[in-house]
Amino acid sequence: MDFVSPIIDIVSRLWNCSAAHRNYLCKLKQNVNALENSFMKLKERRDDVKERVHTAESNQTEPAKRTHEVSGWMQRVEMLEQEIESILQECVKNERRSYFCCWGRKNCCIGYKLGKIVVELLNDADKFCNEGVFQVLVDKSQPDIVREIATTQADIDIQNIQKQIGKLLGLSWSEETNIDDRAKDITEVLKNKKFVLFLDDIWERVDLATVGIPDLTKDSQEMINISRVVFTTRSESVCGLMEADTKIKVDCLQWGEAWILFQEKVGQQELTNCPNILEIAKQVAKECLGLPLALVTIGRTMASKTTLPQWQYALTVLQKSASEFSGMAEEVLAKMKFSYDNLPTEKLKSCFLYCSLYPEDYSIIKVDLIRLWIGEGFLDEVYNEGHDVIENLKGACLLETGFFLVNGDSVKMHDVVRDLAIWIVSDLGGKKGKYLTIQAKNKLKLHKWEKAEKISLVGNESIGELNGAPNCLNLSTLLLQDSKAQIISDDFFRSMPMLKVLDMSKMEISDCNKLPASIFSLTELQYFDLSFVYCKHIYIDLSPGTLVCLTKLKMLNFYCSNTFNWEVEGGPSLSELECLNDLNYLGIKIGTSHALQRLASSHKLQLCTNLLQIYRCQDITTLVLSPLSLPAASPISSLVSLGNMVGLKTLQLDCCWRLEELRIVSWVGMEDKATLFTSLEILQLFDMPELKIAWHVAQQSLFCFVNLKQVSIWCCPKLKDVTWLIYAQNLETLDLEYLDGLEEIISDGLAAKEKLKTTFSRLNSLSFFNIPKLKRICNHNVEFLCLEHIEVNRCPELKKLPFNTNSVIPRTLGKIEGDKKWWESLEWEDEATKSNLAPYFSMDFVTPIIDIISRLWNCSATHRNYLFELKQNLNALESSFTKLKDRRDDVKARVRTAESNPMEPAKRTHEVSGIRNEGESYFRFWGQKNCCNGYKLGKIVVEKLNNANKFWNEGVFQVLVDKSEADVVREMSTNRVVAMESKLEEIWKLLADEESLVRIIGVHGMGGVGKTTLLKNVNNEFLKRNHHFDKVIWVVVSQVLNIKIIQKQMGKSLGLSWSEETNIYDRAFDIMQVLKKKSFVLLLDDIWERVDLQIIGIPNVKITTQELTKSRVIFTTRSESVCGFMQADEIIKVTCLDWDDSWLLFQQNVSERALSFHPEVSELAIKVAKECLGLPLALVTIGQAMASKKTLQE
Repeated sequence: MDFVSPIIDIVSRLWNCSAAHRNYLCKLKQNVNALENSFMKLKERRDDVKERVHTAESNQTEPAKRTHEVSGWMQRVEMLEQEIESILQECVKNERRSYFCCWGRKNCCIGYKLGKIVVELLNDADKFCNEGVFQVLVDKSQPDIVREIATTQADIDIQNIQKQIGKLLGLSWSEETNIDDRAKDITEVLKNKKFVLFLDDIWERVDLATVGIPDLTKDSQEMINISRVVFTTRSESVCGLMEADTKIKVDCLQWGEAWILFQEKVGQQELTNCPNILEIAKQVAKECLGLPLALVTIGRTMASKTTLPQWQYALTVLQKSASEFSGMAEEVLAKMKFSYDNLPTEKLKSCFLYCSLYPEDYSIIKVDLIRLWIGEGFLDEVYNEGHDVIENLKGACLLETGFFLVNGDSVKMHDVVRDLAIWIVSDLGGKKGKYLTIQAKNKLKLHKWEKAEKISLVGNESIGELNGAPNCLNLSTLLLQDSKAQIISDDFFRSMPMLKVLDMSKMEISDCNKLPASIFSLTELQYFDLSFVYCKHIYIDLSPGTLVCLTKLKMLNFYCSNTFNWEVEGGPSLSELECLNDLNYLGIKIGTSHALQRLASSHKLQLCTNLLQIYRCQDITTLVLSPLSLPAASPISSLVSLGNMVGLKTLQLDCCWRLEELRIVSWVGMEDKATLFTSLEILQLFDMPELKIAWHVAQQSLFCFVNLKQVSIWCCPKLKDVTWLIYAQNLETLDLEYLDGLEEIISDGLAAKEKLKTTFSRLNSLSFFNIPKLKRICNHNVEFLCLEHIEVNRCPELKKLPFNTNSVIPRTLGKIEGDKKWWESLEWEDEATKSNLAPYFSMDFVTPIIDIISRLWNCSATHRNYLFELKQNLNALESSFTKLKDRRDDVKARVRTAESNPMEPAKRTHEVSGIRNEGESYFRFWGQKNCCNGYKLGKIVVEKLNNANKFWNEGVFQVLVDKSEADVVREMSTNRVVAMESKLEEIWKLLADEESLVRIIGVHGMGGVGKTTLLKNVNNEFLKRNHHFDKVIWVVVSQVLNIKIIQKQMGKSLGLSWSEETNIYDRAFDIMQVLKKKSFVLLLDDIWERVDLQIIGIPNVKITTQELTKSRVIFTTRSESVCGFMQADEIIKVTCLDWDDSWLLFQQNVSERALSFHPEVSELAIKVAKECLGLPLALVTIGQAMASKKTLQE
């Protein structure tokens, strides 16, 4: 064996290794000199490359772009240069040190490290210098991988687009080269490339093939997978014309993003010059409503404003007339005007400008807007055309979907778009005042009305009276709808000779029951809307012969108003409407059977009636929806037929308590005639205790409700089913509530299976509420192709939904709402159906699991940091401790000042007391010295640091003391409940049960029966018994519903106050913020109609948050139907007293002494008490009156 060679090899390797390391120190000086030389050579090569690249990139005729290889090399060289310069400076500083001449001394270690770095940098410098020889420095064939192609004009210029594309592709043509030849050249280049084409700001369809863009829809796999075309446009319809596969809508910025952008353009220095500027700046930014162009323009303008008055003036200008703001007209409105100019018809432009009459952020109901457009003459009398106009304006981003209404039934204008419309109407700012909109809180300035052509007070809350007779000779439109002008002087309309459109809908007239007489002098009036007008009197009196003065009326609307005294003594006759030759649209409310018969028999009124409300027609027992001209063999006969009302779109039957039968009849061939069945879109049946629906359809008939889209039926207890809905094939919304007798929707055996397949094919909303006997929708499976929402509440017998494995769950389905117990009690034909539908019933299991995993993951790191970061945490704790003590002292001082005020005694809130007590206990603990080891001490420090920060943050109170909510409940002065202990106990049990599903309780009974006394005793029980509620609120509503008065009572109870100018929505928000965190009882006394609790600010007590599940609402009313409208979960009826209780109550109020002064008085008193028939109010009133009688004769 050869032992020598391996040994020699090992020794050689060791020698070479040690020599290399030895040279780091021994040859340090030579290596530094070599590094300097290599560094100079590398810089020279870098400069050569830079110069050549710069020359190529700046060539205008053949623009080029450096390659990625060159860019990467230059970046790496720059980084290396910095390292070499740094190390060479180090070497110069240490040139005289020992390690440059002797490696045996103590600095040899430092010299070794320096030498190693020098060698590494020398190798890198030589390597980069060799790499800096490039075959290709720039790419002339594709200077940019992508560059944007802009088409900034409304008229497409194909040659201009081709020129831009050609420049990017290295193509050029003479001016004589035609479009087709250019397109061929572009196609030849692009067909072999993977490209993305960006087209900016197109206004109409661009034919890509004509431009020369290869067809991306062909079967070339490479084209389909790689190449793309992306374009921007202002019109959604252009996306369709361009056959876009995906449409992306760019919305305005959210507030956080908008504020950041605004600050960037203004600059932080300008915003911090004055403490008050920041708040004004936020208001200015909010006026832009997230529109980036406006934020940038206004932000740049305000960047030079440094004083508070300048900012205040800018805000005033923006709110009053945005077009006057510096830069707005030129930079924002002028650019946005392209969208207006590009509208294809004058009709669209007029309709758009008209929307500027509505105030900022106002949601406009679509049908109301379309009706006004028709009244103005912008549209023909075709509602579908109006909907098309709205969609076109939305597609052009000039209108957007409104708030608060479902199914997209409203639209609104963005504030900046509204400013654009006002600017255009005023001839680009040159002629102001043509369209005058008096905003919600603005005051009346009649002198500004004189030059106006259209005036709007829509939603105005500040003007309560319209007095005088303004001289408005040019005025053609006056919109007063939804305003608070309750008083209008008799001669107000006297000097408006050209007025054509007058909208007074949704107003509240309180002063008298007559309309201003000057209205009937408006001889040019063509549109008059009084729908949903409320009057404190029973009805608005129309005198006979007044309407015939309005000879040019085309549209007249009294639907759901207090004007229904037709065909009564002293009231107007329907014959007056027949005399209006141009009348083609009528909305009307009928209150007598005679008037209904007159309406239904008038050929003219049959054709023009569009909206009909039949209200309290008590003489009608049968109503037929079919024409009376039936075949001789037909057995049908009826009192009133609506079948020939071929223009009727909305029919509402309300409180017709004696109506027993609603008949739906058809015969073969009737489907070819125009009848009510072909026009009706909305059917509403409310509060009719005797109503049944009878229907008969001939076997061979093709009958159906062609356009019926919405059906609502409430409080009709005798209905067993609504099988007739199988003939409403286009139904979209079905709402059934408080139907005690309803057992099924579609009765088994009465409907053919083939009809059922399409019965609910277009239904998108299905709602069942308080239908205790409802067992099924139908026995057969139904196809729900468009269903979005199902809501089922208080339907305990409904055990099946019409779905199985063969059913197709609609892609539109968003939510199934209902009680959890109901959902769990449902019976399913198979488990697959249940599992398929379960995701639509809101139950969240994922979030808790993720939370647990996250906690486990973070646990170990948290415990480790107790020890490792102890010192930092102690310093942080000391700082937080000082800050917390300062804040505690501030709060103490403020509370002490408020509580010691003798004029306004107050009590600190529970929140303040709780925080203060916890904080004090924390301070006591901090002083203890029981922390033993590092881990334990670290853990305690972290806990206390978190607590200190928590208490410091919580120490910022909006309300330190409560001047009005010192007690949970206030005692009410009342009499003792007589014979109502059982009712009181029943209500209290419902309140005491925290798990009860009864959230709203309705107490009804005749006037004087003791409802208010019972409710006051319920209120006082909270002072006697234990309960879980945080607050009990007492509110008196009364017959005239006034939201502000209700809110004022609630505000007083909750410690809230507002100025008179504060609108109901802001008040509602404040109330909601307080109550949503409380468990409360709201006691509403004496309501006469439905009260919208959410408008007042009451949170929905039927939702399942922890606090609100315990909250309750109790109300009293004289009408059981109001309990239905209020969606009461429990209805309690208060009846008159029996004789024993009546006599006891009467004796209490007369007194024992008054009854015993004469032997015969007792018998007379019994007779007097019996005359009261058990009515508590009568017993108390008469008893108290008789208490002072001292003679038998009295």
